[in-house]
Amino acid sequence: MPKVINDENPLKHPFGEVACEEEITVMGDKYSEYYFKHAPFNKGVLDKDCYLIVGRRGSGKTSLANYLTFQNKFKTTKNIYIQNPMEYEELAEKISRSVSFDAEVIVPRLIKLWEYYIWYKIFIEFKETHIDIKKACLLIEEKDNYLSLFKQIVKSVLHKYIDSDGMIYKKLENILSSQVTNDAKAIILKQAKKKPFFITIDSMERYDLKNHLLIYCIAAMIEFAKKFNLQYSDKGIHLKIFVSEEIYPELAETYVRNPAKYISNPIFLHWRPKDLLRLTCWRYFKYLQQNQIICEKLEDYEWDKYEIVRKKFWNIYFNENISNKMGLSESTFPYILRHTHMKPREVIAICNKIAYLSKANETFPKFSQCDIIKGMHDECDNLASSIINTYESIYHNVANIIDTLVKFPIIFEGKLLDKYAPRSSPDWPKGEYSPQNFRKLVAELGIVGRVRKHEGCWVEADFEYAMNDRLVIQPEDTCVIHPMFYRKLKIQVDKSIIVHPFPDEPEYEEIK
Repeated sequence: MPKVINDENPLKHPFGEVACEEEITVMGDKYSEYYFKHAPFNKGVLDKDCYLIVGRRGSGKTSLANYLTFQNKFKTTKNIYIQNPMEYEELAEKISRSVSFDAEVIVPRLIKLWEYYIWYKIFIEFKETHIDIKKACLLIEEKDNYLSLFKQIVKSVLHKYIDSDGMIYKKLENILSSQVTNDAKAIILKQAKKKPFFITIDSMERYDLKNHLLIYCIAAMIEFAKKFNLQYSDKGIHLKIFVSEEIYPELAETYVRNPAKYISNPIFLHWRPKDLLRLTCWRYFKYLQQNQIICEKLEDYEWDKYEIVRKKFWNIYFNENISNKMGLSESTFPYILRHTHMKPREVIAICNKIAYLSKANETFPKFSQCDIIKGMHDECDNLASSIINTYESIYHNVANIIDTLVKFPIIFEGKLLDKYAPRSSPDWPKGEYSPQNFRKLVAELGIVGRVRKHEGCWVEADFEYAMNDRLVIQPEDTCVIHPMFYRKLKIQVDKSIIVHPFPDEPEYEEIK
């Protein structure tokens, strides 16, 4: 096999970049060719009733948002993509953390703000297509600078939700109900009937749950999206909002006024193992092909068929089985997967590390057992640190708090968490520590799971990151530490225990 690497090739790493933004920067217009169109969420996100997509950092939210630009179900490539809407983020950061809000008062006003915000974005995008749309843009810009008005409205929410004279909201209502705005909307809807388009709001990377206005803004966005989708998805305007799963449970339980009413069939970006294997192989195939390392064509593989991809591709380069550090034989793919939270970014990072070692050891494009084991373990520290970093703005001092678990056994009774939890109390913000909150934190981070089945050395366990709801850990539960955190927390490794942190679903039995 020739091993000629083309430095001009846009694929810099064998399994791609770890973030969609980086891949788009590197590949530009070629990104659409590299995108894995066989992913399980591609069909669901295009459903007209879908408006809410929930995923953790690294699960592919931004990739899916960009997919809407080159999807082929609708005869359009128009995607008004709003990445990290900084207008409300910057404002919310300035709001006092001690302010208490009444959802029944604040959310309806913020919904009106989102209506203004979204229609303004639409008008700006289409203003050159018709004079009536340009007039609507001018109306807003003449009445008040767009961002200035946005800031005034949000600030007014802080000051008892509305200015004493009511002028800001009156101004907003006048704009939204004006003949100029209605004429512009009519033109937009006429165009959308022929050429549907998307409005996509991506999630932010970090959230502070104590920043109440920010979280209420997101809750209002969800409620607005439901209403907007019902009104306009059949008319060719499709609003898709992406929300971080790290804050979603709190958002749904506390901030959205009526989850049963406003949250309908959200898509959770929980990847199946078979899809992760096919995605990983797809990326590596593209790299090998474009660097002339293999001669096969893309169509030589049936990418929708997991068994074929695993046998004809994965097993060739990774080997089917591996002898782990404890000398026990495992299937290579679940061995790698069990050290992740089953997100594409994590699997890609591990595989890139393995590929880097194989090049240094001159085994590339195939991977030796030694490189697989070392690459996986070396990358686990980075993955664990990334999880901790994600939650730093949600749980302040989280890195210090979880140090309580240093040198824990792999498997233990839940009451042991309550015994050690007080050691973390100095690191919690004043008034927030409790054994229950400690258990909640370690479950949310995917560090501690609940044992479902224990046979021989194999332990099957449930972890919150693979669920649509919370994992509640009770003192009487048998618990385990996730393999990703073994090195980070210096866990007491037990050679008689292999943890499979996979959901209780038949397909997980099939990959072993």
